[in-house]
Amino acid sequence: RDPEMSRGLGDVYKRQLHIDNVGECVIRIFSMQGALVLQQAAYGQAEIATGNLSKGTYLLQVVEPNGIKQSKMVVR
Repeated sequence: RDPEMSRGLGDVYKRQLHIDNVGECVIRIFSMQGALVLQQAAYGQAEIATGNLSKGTYLLQVVEPNGIKQSKMVVR
């Protein structure tokens, strides 16, 4: 196993958001100023690459047919 490759893969893995147990939904990430940064459809589970997000706090929304769940998300 190449240690450089392992380190690189770990960095990519750490920069992903994993959401399990969601029905059919749309996942949205907004900046704290309200700008839509990312949107992705999902069903069952989702892996969202957040590597292109700058460090900071974001608003995460999971939009399902029966409502919207939201929380703050911090990228370090």
